[in-house]
Amino acid sequence: MNTKTYFLQNQHPENPAKSFTVDIIRDRESSGLTAVCEPLGIVTEAESYEALIKRVWAVAPEMYELCGYGTADDRFHLHFPD
Repeated sequence: MNTKTYFLQNQHPENPAKSFTVDIIRDRESSGLTAVCEPLGIVTEAESYEALIKRVWAVAPEMYELCGYGTADDRFHLHFPD
């Protein structure tokens, strides 16, 4: 399985980043895409993969903080399995 990884900030070995998986669901009827990251409480839709990634990253820092993982400025990364 191929995985695309996007980092919010640069990683530092002394402060490892938390990792979350974002599942991508393709809607065959509408040809849209849905991203779901249960640990962060994220569910969002877009028409293209690039737009979907932008939407996820637009809410990920705030959801990371709201879910109690740390602050929005913490280092974390998201995996988007193909």
